[in-house]
Amino acid sequence: MKKFLPILLCICMLGCLLASCGSKADEETSSLIHENDDSIVTDEGTFYYEPIDSESVRITGYRGSYTAHAVTVPETIDSKTVAAIGNSAFYNYANLTGVTIPQTILAIENYAFAGCANIESIELPEHLTKIGEGAFYGCSKLETLTMGAEVTDIGNYAFKNCTALKSFTLSAALKTIGDAAFSNCDALTEIVLPEGLETIGKLAFYYCHALASLSIPASVNAIGEYAFRQEPKKDFEEEDETTEEGPAAYVELEITVVPGSYADLYISGKLNEDESETESDKVQETESETESEPETETETEESSGSEE
Repeated sequence: MKKFLPILLCICMLGCLLASCGSKADEETSSLIHENDDSIVTDEGTFYYEPIDSESVRITGYRGSYTAHAVTVPETIDSKTVAAIGNSAFYNYANLTGVTIPQTILAIENYAFAGCANIESIELPEHLTKIGEGAFYGCSKLETLTMGAEVTDIGNYAFKNCTALKSFTLSAALKTIGDAAFSNCDALTEIVLPEGLETIGKLAFYYCHALASLSIPASVNAIGEYAFRQEPKKDFEEEDETTEEGPAAYVELEITVVPGSYADLYISGKLNEDESETESDKVQETESETESEPETETETEESSGSEE
């Protein structure tokens, strides 16, 4: 009998280990959880948070079902207003299919929903003012986006690689579109730039292959290099269907500007040499011409957290 005791002990230990793993399989955690943050358990899952001031908090992380599900972010926690969704709060949470954001939210911070590849639609709060860097980076199934009227800043890479995003109207209060904010949004066919917009960052609409037209308001006074660069996709093979304009999925972008405006000078190449040197800066308003290969994209995106 004694010789079987070690075997029985091993079997018991293995059973305990499997039971532990099974219980964890019911939940998934967003990639960045601060051990010292407070938490609250709701029917939606566990929300981690930290104080902003004496009256408000920001969401810093989330733990919910391992299966596909939508989530509603609470408006208040411990009688304090939830005013922000913090850095990487839902980062890489692949099982999230939808999210309801309360009207109390004023800021969606850096990489808050980056990598949430199964979110299909989202309605942003009316009083939201800031969309942080990489906030929705890589949300590849995001098709529809409703934006409130008070957003002033869209951060770098905010919607980069949102390859299903088709069209939406930007906030009337928008001042800045960051670098590569809509880069590689392959399905984007329409976007309205509001009067009052001042800055369009480099690579902002880079490789938006389906975007056929864009009107730049007279208020714009800064445009970065390669902002509107279009180029046929590199993965097309020679045998793919083509038209006189190039590969079938490639649309030449037509840009409309106000005569005499900064955008007019930018497009016509009449700015100072250091502001208009690159090929992308020479995209003509009404012409369709073949351009050389773009330079290698140089921006880098650092990981905002590690898997728990």
